[in-house]
Amino acid sequence: MLASTEKEDPTLEYVIVEHVDQRKVWVDGIIVGETNTTIRLEAGAHEFSLEPPSKSGSKTMLKIVKGTSAMNPIRINFDDA
Repeated sequence: MLASTEKEDPTLEYVIVEHVDQRKVWVDGIIVGETNTTIRLEAGAHEFSLEPPSKSGSKTMLKIVKGTSAMNPIRINFDDA
């Protein structure tokens, strides 16, 4: 698993994890960024969770990340979780 906010890499996908509060985002057990900002990951299935405390508690979401772009990232919403 790779997360990056640096140079453009066409092999990486774009993800925005949304939450009403600013929280650290865990992907596959590693902190990779914060909510409501763009995170770059390798394509594939990833487990997303937020650092507590949050309204979503310890909920995790498994999502397949592929076919994204800077203008069309996948959005993962924890607000309703």
